[in-house]
Amino acid sequence: MQIKVEWSQEVSQKFPELAICVGMIQNIKVQKENEQPKILKKKACEEARANYDAETLKDNPTVRAYMDMYWKLDIDPTKTRPSGSFATESPAPQRFAHHIHSR
Repeated sequence: MQIKVEWSQEVSQKFPELAICVGMIQNIKVQKENEQPKILKKKACEEARANYDAETLKDNPTVRAYMDMYWKLDIDPTKTRPSGSFATESPAPQRFAHHIHSR
């Protein structure tokens, strides 16, 4: 599969290493409810609470990269959360909480 993408000059300048990745997921089984995502979320939150301090989480390289990306887009990540972010069981301050909602 080949997709041609042309970035605007502004985007290319702000994000010189920008790339698109395409993946295909097959054999999906749709269920009304499944406990596995809840279990995985709980485990991830427990691991995050055990391994990260809310005060220094902003210094984590992955979190820092996301925050820097939002700043480059003129979005203050400490004030505006990206759509799709939830903070129901966040191990960190709400401004760092992201959750993929599955149904």
